[in-house]
Amino acid sequence: MDVGVFGLKKDNLSLKLMNLVSVIMPVYNSRKYLARAIESILHQTHTNLELIIIDDCSSDDSLEIAESYQIRDNRVRIIANSKNKKQAYCRNIGIELSSGDYIAFLDSDDIACENRIQLQLGYLENNPDCVGCGSYGEYIDKDGNLSGRYIIPPVNYPLIKAEAFFGDNPFIQSSMMLRKDILNKYNLRYDESYGGIAEDYQFWLQILKNDLKLLNINKPLVYYRFGDNLQATVMNSHKFRPVVEAMVIENIELICHKKYIGKLYRQSLLRDDFLRKVVAILLYPLAAIMIIYSNNKSKILDKDALKKTLYMHSPRINLLRFVLR
Repeated sequence: MDVGVFGLKKDNLSLKLMNLVSVIMPVYNSRKYLARAIESILHQTHTNLELIIIDDCSSDDSLEIAESYQIRDNRVRIIANSKNKKQAYCRNIGIELSSGDYIAFLDSDDIACENRIQLQLGYLENNPDCVGCGSYGEYIDKDGNLSGRYIIPPVNYPLIKAEAFFGDNPFIQSSMMLRKDILNKYNLRYDESYGGIAEDYQFWLQILKNDLKLLNINKPLVYYRFGDNLQATVMNSHKFRPVVEAMVIENIELICHKKYIGKLYRQSLLRDDFLRKVVAILLYPLAAIMIIYSNNKSKILDKDALKKTLYMHSPRINLLRFVLR
């Protein structure tokens, strides 16, 4: 029997890949990049899709650009917010209004490879234990030029979960595809209270904490734009860090059932000056050993993935290497 995408038999492939996919695209003042983002979805090799564009009260002509595509292609649906409500709200309303069996995401300044949806749909159909998947990505600049630099998130589920628990975002938002029935079953939605800071990371954590499997395909399926908003990204990083750290401490408390271990770990992350770096060198191995010991009981994370993740986060002068060998 011939075998097609990711091991699907070809006689079943066309039927399985006819599942409707809803692609959700929040938009805010994206006139420079929006047309290319929209076209990258409408020109997918998998054609049974709907593109739900949520304009978040743009002050430029983004809404008019989206409407011009809606006139030409009945797969395009548009929701126009009367006031700016941020991306979490936009993604949530897109999920609620979607008709597809699968939900995919693409930000309005990124570009999807033409076979992205086909490959991800094939992967999920062939891996029923997997709730969703992302992929690698390649950076493009503000003019759309390929950089030759890649985003390579982990592909191993135990490592994905461990890295997420300790503050690393293991997924590219614009690469993700999820099963809608699982989102509804577990009432999984973006938390709008985060105000646009780390809400995607918190969303993946929700899913992983329910012991639901998310994976990455080891192939770049999106082009991720950098450049225009670099200064805003740097500014937001100062807001991002404390929000993520608070979630990490909460994760450690889930593993250990003891608040003081989370506080100890947080102190070991304060490395802004020489004295704090010295303290971190001493505190981090202690916190790590306590976390590993507690996880041996709670079994929330894979022990080898946990050790690898803790090692990656340890101070450069690394006493932990002698413990974890």
